[in-house]
Amino acid sequence: NSDYKDSYIEGNISENLFVSVAENNGFLVKESSKNDNIFNHIDFYLTKDNIKISFDVKGQKRKNRHDKNKSNEIVWVELKNVKGKNGWLYGKQDYVAFEFDNEFIIVKREHLKKYIEKTIDFSSPLVKNPSMAYKKLYQRKNRKDLITIINKSDLLLVPHRIWMKNQH
Repeated sequence: NSDYKDSYIEGNISENLFVSVAENNGFLVKESSKNDNIFNHIDFYLTKDNIKISFDVKGQKRKNRHDKNKSNEIVWVELKNVKGKNGWLYGKQDYVAFEFDNEFIIVKREHLKKYIEKTIDFSSPLVKNPSMAYKKLYQRKNRKDLITIINKSDLLLVPHRIWMKNQH
């Protein structure tokens, strides 16, 4: 399926970009094991001053799969994955780095989890359409996932750090 291949390639571009930005910020970067990636949602370990932290990198996403362009305004958050197991929000990574046009916004996973659990209305029925998924739970057809959208402005309400992509 070319949709998935494109996502995979786009993900790799985001991750490569993240690595160079992290290195520009003085971190030693080590890719995680396949196991860590799949089960713990850890893409990279970053080390600086003998402190090692783990990261999950999220490339820019489209609001809707059929949209031509990626959004610089939204973030998809995965509470449950396609198998119905805990999504990346409940992973073991210390930080999540979200890619936007000009920067990565970095938040502690734990802080984001608290924000999502406080903000999302878990009692309302699932929305039927990704365009309605802002702070509401959405499940894709024939999947067991549970995902929601928050805006970049919401992400900035969580304690965060910004790494610019072009640091010249």
